[in-house]
Amino acid sequence: MSTSFAQPDNSELHADRLIAYVEEAVAREAATVRDCPDDGSGHTILNTATFKLATLGAAVSQLDPGLLPADRVRHVMIDAISRWSYTRDGTEADQHDAIDNAINDGWAQPRDLNALITTVTADHAAEVTPTSSAPPPSLRESTTTELNREAAGVQDAPELTPAAPVDGAALLDEVEAFHRRFNAFPSEHAYVAVTLWDAHTRLLDCFDSAPRLAFLSPEPGSGKTRALEVIESLVPTPMRTENCTPAALFRAVSDLDSRPTLLFDEIDAVFGPKAQDDEELRGLINAGRTTPRSPPRHE
Repeated sequence: MSTSFAQPDNSELHADRLIAYVEEAVAREAATVRDCPDDGSGHTILNTATFKLATLGAAVSQLDPGLLPADRVRHVMIDAISRWSYTRDGTEADQHDAIDNAINDGWAQPRDLNALITTVTADHAAEVTPTSSAPPPSLRESTTTELNREAAGVQDAPELTPAAPVDGAALLDEVEAFHRRFNAFPSEHAYVAVTLWDAHTRLLDCFDSAPRLAFLSPEPGSGKTRALEVIESLVPTPMRTENCTPAALFRAVSDLDSRPTLLFDEIDAVFGPKAQDDEELRGLINAGRTTPRSPPRHE
């Protein structure tokens, strides 16, 4: 939880900022869908906008279930597409199904609440003015009550001091030791490579390309899945892809604010001899090594 919430006197201001942040996001995504160009991209834009609002709604529901419920996300998106010609981007039923699917996918992958609160209440953040469609006072009071409850548990904590600079070399040594505890790699070089790959996932904006990491073995039971499980605990926003539809993957990687680290088990089902008709998924993975861009479509 952001230390800003440890100050009870500011909790109502923080609640107002959170409400305003949500309302601004709703207005922005609704406008994006409503005003999308008539060039065949409407379905993709609708998917992405709905998914973003759903991940936000799922996160803030932990503080106030009435702030951005799934029904409101659906109503906002249906209202936005009412400006469209239904023959342009599928039937009305198709679009409603797309909205429902995106809400379900987004609700299963909520944004990190602590990171969201830190963003909203950061001291350097600009004050956001709620729109005319701001929730009624009762909703503001409900959210304020929840934030006060959060603050109550930490209000007597001592004042925090800035964290000391991180010793990068020592941190990498700790990560390597962690891998050695649970993984048995074939060479010393492999431990170094995997450790550096873990680190680079948190520094993607510093690089022009991002290499893929693959664990290969001709024999089953050699520890490939265990290596994936260890990496999952170290990388930012890990996303296991088992039972995940291509559309959900496209939506997830389109949101650069919560960019996931995709973790594939049994990747030979996509690239190997067992591969089936997953051309779009292969294209997404192949494009993932370059500077992130929004995928062109998700259906």
